[in-house]
Amino acid sequence: MSANNPNSYTGNPVLRREDERLLRGFGRYIDDIEEPHGTLHLAMLRSPYAHARILSIDVSAAGAAPGVVAVFTGVDLVPLTKPMLSPTPLGQPKLERKCMATDLVRYVGEIVAVVVAEDPYLAEDARELIEIEFEPLPAALTIEQATADDASLVHDYLSSNIIFRQVGGAGNANEVFETAPHVIGDVFTSGRVSAVPLEPRGFLTRYDAGMNMLDHTSCAQFPHKMRWELAETLNLPEKNVRVIAPNIGGSFGMKGVTHSEDVVGAVIARKLKRPVKWMADRQEDLILLQGRDFQFGVEIACDDDGTLLGVRIKSCVDIGAYPLWISTSALEAAAVAHHMMGPYRVENYGFDVFTVITHKPPTTSYRGVAAPINVFAMETLLERMAAKLAIDPIDIRRKNLIREADLPYRNAVGVVHDTASHIECLERVLKLSGYELFKQTTSGRLGADGKYRGIGIATITDHTGQGTSIARARGQASRWPGYDRAVVKMEPDGKVVVYVSVASQGQGHETVFAQIVADHLGMSIDDITVDQGDTNTMPFGTGAGASRAAVVCGGAVLKAGQKVAEKLRRIAAHLLGCRAEDVELADGKASVKGTNLFIDISELAATAYMIGLGSLPEGETVGIEVQEAFDPATSCYSNASHAVCVAVEADTGRVEIEKYFVVHDCGKMLNPMIVTGQVVGAIIQGVGSVLTENASFSDAGQPLATTLLDYQIPTFLDSPKIILDHVETPSTSNPGGVKGAGEGGIVGCVPAIALAITDALSSFDARFNRVPIFPDDVLRTMHSRELA
Repeated sequence: MSANNPNSYTGNPVLRREDERLLRGFGRYIDDIEEPHGTLHLAMLRSPYAHARILSIDVSAAGAAPGVVAVFTGVDLVPLTKPMLSPTPLGQPKLERKCMATDLVRYVGEIVAVVVAEDPYLAEDARELIEIEFEPLPAALTIEQATADDASLVHDYLSSNIIFRQVGGAGNANEVFETAPHVIGDVFTSGRVSAVPLEPRGFLTRYDAGMNMLDHTSCAQFPHKMRWELAETLNLPEKNVRVIAPNIGGSFGMKGVTHSEDVVGAVIARKLKRPVKWMADRQEDLILLQGRDFQFGVEIACDDDGTLLGVRIKSCVDIGAYPLWISTSALEAAAVAHHMMGPYRVENYGFDVFTVITHKPPTTSYRGVAAPINVFAMETLLERMAAKLAIDPIDIRRKNLIREADLPYRNAVGVVHDTASHIECLERVLKLSGYELFKQTTSGRLGADGKYRGIGIATITDHTGQGTSIARARGQASRWPGYDRAVVKMEPDGKVVVYVSVASQGQGHETVFAQIVADHLGMSIDDITVDQGDTNTMPFGTGAGASRAAVVCGGAVLKAGQKVAEKLRRIAAHLLGCRAEDVELADGKASVKGTNLFIDISELAATAYMIGLGSLPEGETVGIEVQEAFDPATSCYSNASHAVCVAVEADTGRVEIEKYFVVHDCGKMLNPMIVTGQVVGAIIQGVGSVLTENASFSDAGQPLATTLLDYQIPTFLDSPKIILDHVETPSTSNPGGVKGAGEGGIVGCVPAIALAITDALSSFDARFNRVPIFPDDVLRTMHSRELA
């Protein structure tokens, strides 16, 4: 319970209200929803080539197969839709995407034909009967190939495969690097990863020809964004499209885009006037739900005592063949520029970031976006600089961290750190982990069990709660407005419904938003329902992503709850003959301070709706319903320090995480139990990003990780015991004082584990510039370097 207010819901570990329903099997995911009579099922035939010309398609045998209603190619469906245009920043190339390939395929997995059948298995059987003749073409599969002078163009209407570039900075970075006493740099890269959500993508879509209405039930992370995009590509008014996001089995950013399958399903439902359903299989999701394909060239400049004088970065992001709706061509690359400085004071900063397209499946944002690799680069270079200057690697961090006296601190790209606890978190994690003793007795030594051991430290920030100003500054010119809204409505019986503009993918919205409202209205949380995920009822807003729901939508919920409370006090004051400021709301009652006078909140609700004999104060409107929006003037930074102890088997190169410690600060915690779950879950995903996961491709562009045998995610057996401590430094950027908590775990985990492996192999002068780090990479490093 909260030490500050044990009687408050907010700040206490309230059990997640949604869990009983979900754990007992009463959740409603896409495949749980009853199929309407006459539902048809889709099977997509996908390109086996990274780049090829379609010479001919013969669908006659598939069309004659049992249960098949229709077989469509891109030639049939593309004319019925508008292009999927990805918004781009002013002055940058615009990319046009068709919902299906018509003449060229540009990545393995692009839709070439679709079978529509009465049964999903009959559809898949018929798909095998389609005959297609391709003419393979040269493919650009890497950043180097895509940017070469003789590169094969992914889109022939563009002059280059570079589709976004942003150059900028602050101070005099180039001059500083010319004169600085010490400069080091390196190139850091990351392999692609897949989110592997528990529930693959899917949809059930219905079209009402009489009303010209499309109902699209989908695992949409951003329902309003999907509604806009479906309406645009189908040339329908937005009011004629309804998107419903039921329970969603995980997203981690990768269900934030409207994929071409959604458009294909919607246009087929409209054409055939029958319900249409599609569920991806695990292979389709592994191939097509991917993120992170980065190459960062980073330099830091320091003086003799380790003070950072400047940072420069030249980075490239490979987004595959198309920018997807929401990611655009700018989001990942621009995020690199914004995240690079992390928790450090940097006055002179220069960046040159760009995006390339290649003949690989399109990527989208994955938990943490660019930040884990930014921090990996920055923390690694600081440790190398410390070694060069013979400075303790912790001291070089202490010297350059943003301190309390610096706050509020405006970084080199203009983003404000309003509050922070970098030094406190660092010192606490050093103590928790026994860092000094470990370094003195264990680091880099070969144990009797044949294992080298090391410890890694990462001090990080997580850019959360971004609003309109940040979205625009990053060139994110998609339908991501930045604000969110909430409606708090009290019904005539005194029960409350909270309508929010975000949809949950497991974050605990039904609990946290109810906690906020229950505290403001003095009610039981059991009397409050949170409604989300249906564009017919949810107010328009941005949605849950980038660790922003609690900050931005939570701010709107708080404001609306306050106004409902004010109205209840006014009505109570009128009925009880006192001043509104003397009314307290608690335990389901409105009481007059210092007296025994009270009235039930349910009676106030009845009065508000003119039920019964009570009257409203003069000028008061009928009903109790308040809508509020919140758009933070700036984002807020969560911060944390991670420490991880690893053991590296000398014979096999296998890495085992033996201990994990993190001290995390996400401002005021609305629900510590949920925050802990977010941080721990993100750390486990980070373990996969560093040690086991890599969505790789062959030289011909064939995906090599197409099953969970090839793409290995951490299991319970791989999950370390995590010792977690919290610091609460409330933000000033929002009324609740909260900061986002969804991504800090993975942002710190990736660099901490990589540096722990480096420390374990310090006797080999090991250096790792790429994640993931597989056993083969470890052995190769050990065998290629002499013992120091």
